[in-house]
Amino acid sequence: KGLTVVSSPGVWVVQNDSDVLFDDGEILPRNGLEAIAEDGDPSGALSALADLEDVASVGQIGDAPLAPGASTTFTVTAFPGQRLGLATMFVPSNDLLFATNEDGIPLFDEDGNPRGGIVTNSISLWDAGTEENQQPGVGLDQVHLQDSPNTGTLDSDEEVRMVDDGFDYPMVSDVLEVEITVQ
Repeated sequence: KGLTVVSSPGVWVVQNDSDVLFDDGEILPRNGLEAIAEDGDPSGALSALADLEDVASVGQIGDAPLAPGASTTFTVTAFPGQRLGLATMFVPSNDLLFATNEDGIPLFDEDGNPRGGIVTNSISLWDAGTEENQQPGVGLDQVHLQDSPNTGTLDSDEEVRMVDDGFDYPMVSDVLEVEITVQ
């Protein structure tokens, strides 16, 4: 319907346990994801996540927003039992994230073999619960239209949750493709 969606620079984590990025139904932790969700800024998340005990490694996804048709690549080192988590802003929005769930994406199968292939179905569109949602692309508190970062009406439901606010959004697979290539 004329809406161009991009993803902001984001973060990836190799996690030893679940619940590193956020928990569905709980308030977003103070790990820098709010700045990604509202403003597309991963800098705070990079340092906050690196300090977590259950994070084996962390890095940035992209240096600039990814427009339709663009791609980025990053390399991780992982061991059996570890999972990949990632989060990037759905632009244009107030506080939406393309992200894995709290468990992340298993990087190995039950036998300890590396897992590869398209894993886009492991990514969902999440509401960070930090700002009240507005019609995508036209809300004056959205990152591309706001006067300054971190502005907007607070969300009355502060819990992280799957997006379900009555607005129309494209399917994740229409915007992103996430592939793991084993080396």
